[in-house]
Amino acid sequence: MRYTLCFLLFAGIIALNTNSSAQNISAEKTITHTLICNDTELFGRNSTQVDICMNLMKATSRRIQKLYSPSDIAHADTQTAVNVLSIIDSVFSEFGFLDYTDATIHFDFLTLAFKDTFDARRYQYTNMHRWPYWSSINKTTCKLIDCDLYCLVYLGIAEMNSLPLSTAELPHHNFIRWNFPSGQHINWEAIKGTYERTDSTLYGFDKLNVIEASSKNRFLRNWSRNDVLSYYYTLRGIRFANDTPYKNIWKAKKTLKNRSLYLLRGLMASMNIVGCLLYILNLPRSLN
Repeated sequence: MRYTLCFLLFAGIIALNTNSSAQNISAEKTITHTLICNDTELFGRNSTQVDICMNLMKATSRRIQKLYSPSDIAHADTQTAVNVLSIIDSVFSEFGFLDYTDATIHFDFLTLAFKDTFDARRYQYTNMHRWPYWSSINKTTCKLIDCDLYCLVYLGIAEMNSLPLSTAELPHHNFIRWNFPSGQHINWEAIKGTYERTDSTLYGFDKLNVIEASSKNRFLRNWSRNDVLSYYYTLRGIRFANDTPYKNIWKAKKTLKNRSLYLLRGLMASMNIVGCLLYILNLPRSLN
């Protein structure tokens, strides 16, 4: 199995293309749609949640495309980028979403974010910039979403509108980057709907001080599409491995094996040949 993967690595590395934002695509072709539809393995039929998610993304795209042409996006400056990202944040609010910091609530999957409702007044103090809007509509219930799920929806909207977005990671946190052709970028905190001028003001940056040096290279780098898929499969595999009533060891192994293949493709896309070989040769036996 390991040597087969080595062969596939060199056979496919030139042909592999992971640039999913090269042209606009429909909501149903985005990475967000792929992920939320695959949630059925855990939660069963979720067509209602899929529809809400797709409607949010389509409403956002219509608003962006009404105000900005493809040329505006391709040649965006910092202010244009912030304006577009603010549009995305505003549509989340209109669809009833607030960020949460409630340690008693745990959901790692898009389906759950688009399913349950909560008392909005309980979360106003962690959503201060959104609260004037909420106060104006006198809305008392909300849906809750956290950093990584925010980012997964942003990425789908990016694919629909050729926005040069990626997600990046800090300890226990994900955030959005707008990547300019010059190689520069700006950071966007999806949980707060704010533009952060430096990495040091991002949530979780201070935790880098206590991370082992060997682990730091995975942080503050742009994730590829395959990195995102690998991450989501990891969450699903953990749920199958550990959580009742989802516990299913066969599904856990299958899911984590898929996760490994997406991670390998991510290394291939970055032309990290040495990393690919080391990864293949050190795959756990249980995944082969």
